[in-house]
Amino acid sequence: MSKMMKALAFLVLGCLAVTACGNGGGDNAASGENGGGQVKNEKLIVYTIEQAKKAGFDIEIVGAGGADLTNRLIAEKNNPIADVVFGLNNIFYENLKKEGVLLKYVPQWAS
Repeated sequence: MSKMMKALAFLVLGCLAVTACGNGGGDNAASGENGGGQVKNEKLIVYTIEQAKKAGFDIEIVGAGGADLTNRLIAEKNNPIADVVFGLNNIFYENLKKEGVLLKYVPQWAS
C-alpha cells in the first residue's frame, strides 16, 4: 500500500474517531464516567487538507449526495478512482458491500 493511501486511511480514521468521541451533551461524557473504556490523555492528530498539502499530499475532496456518490463508486468498481469514502449512511454502505466495491483495510498497528 502506498504511503499516500496509508496517510489518507489514517486521515479518515482520525476524522471518524473525532466524530465518534463527540460530546453527546450528557454529564458523564464530559467527566469521562461512561464506562466505555476510553483512554484519557491520549493525543489524536488529524491533518487538515492544508497541512496534508504542506506534507506533500495531493488531496481532492469530491462532494456529492449519498445516492450519487454510491452510484459513482459502483460505476468505478473495476477502475476505482477514489481511495477513501466516508459519510454515507448504512443503506448506501450496504449497497457498496453487496456490489463488492469496498475493500477491508486493517492498519498494521491495529493488531
